[in-house]
Amino acid sequence: MKNITIVLSLFLMVSTASAQTPPGSPPMPPAIHPGHPGMETMTALKSSYPDSAAFQTEFNELYVLIKPTPDIQERTETSLRRMSQRFKAQSIDSATAYDSVKKAIDPSMDQKILFNAYRSQFSAEDLKTIVVFFKTPAGKHYLEVENKLFPARNSEIDQYVGRTINKIVMPMGKPPTPRPGMGRPGMLPPPNQPGMPPPNQPAPPTPPTPPTKD
Repeated sequence: MKNITIVLSLFLMVSTASAQTPPGSPPMPPAIHPGHPGMETMTALKSSYPDSAAFQTEFNELYVLIKPTPDIQERTETSLRRMSQRFKAQSIDSATAYDSVKKAIDPSMDQKILFNAYRSQFSAEDLKTIVVFFKTPAGKHYLEVENKLFPARNSEIDQYVGRTINKIVMPMGKPPTPRPGMGRPGMLPPPNQPGMPPPNQPAPPTPPTPPTKD
């Protein structure tokens, strides 16, 4: 149970990028977004770690367990289908756009992105522990439901904090002062508004009732 708790704590640090460098470990480079100019630098840096060979071995085993689904090719096709109406509105040939994007997409980028994320946060020894956990029934189940856990860990907590602050703080303020000419719903419009006589002017006389025939 203790090992499982440690592994979960380590793994969740990837999602929040909050892991600290273990004592005695080589300095970890900052995580970089894919496509950033430093992506090539990160790839070159990884070979400078003393445990690089062991880390690569452990990551290859880990990647089989955490490989994203759908993969990059499937996500690209889904995105292109969603953008088809926009292409039409902008007079973009869908077939040309599709072929151009497919040629530009790196089908192995998902593996590179994950490698750099884990390399920037964990050592080879850490990864070995994570792999062992993900092969247990609890670890396999965690991988199945992790997408449902991350919103609860981040956005749902932020939303709760925001709702609570609004509920407590907003009543402390004064109600907004009505602007001139603006009344409460259901009130008659102020004088000089369309359909209202000027102030101090008598109402128009009531028209006479026509005589009735006997």
